Amino acid sequence: MSVDSYRFGLQRDAEQPPGRRYWLVSALLLFWGLSYAVLIAEAFYIMRPEDFDRLVSAGMILPGYGDYVQHLPQWIVGLTLFKALTRILGALALLFRSRWAVAMYSFSLSVSCLIFFRGFLLDNRGAYEAPGMIGLDVLFFCVSVYAIYFAVVAQLRGILR
Repeated sequence: MSVDSYRFGLQRDAEQPPGRRYWLVSALLLFWGLSYAVLIAEAFYIMRPEDFDRLVSAGMILPGYGDYVQHLPQWIVGLTLFKALTRILGALALLFRSRWAVAMYSFSLSVSCLIFFRGFLLDNRGAYEAPGMIGLDVLFFCVSVYAIYFAVVAQLRGILR
């Protein structure tokens, strides 16, 4: 196998034991998935209108964002919960060295694209979000792309079974 095909993961190698970097990234992806699930649960099920009002007063969110979140259709809430679940399952699949990681992260990214399309293009969600929150959305999207890349490379290198 050539150096280029190994570096770009174009050819599947024999099974390899994962290194420390693999375990560290997998654990960080699990932490990311769990953190996102807690954030979503808090926004949809714990926070009340007065909690959102306090965040507006503190300058953390723009006026109207709390109302926007609390009046999302249930199918969007369900898709967001599904996205959080697939992120957690993808990380667990990485930790168990399962090929399901690629599928889980692919589902997660697909749902993210759908939610972003609806939110930013159809609902004008950007009008309700502070620039820092939009930046956080972009960061989470980039981590989703990286998670798929990481899982695919692990599968091509023979780490995932």
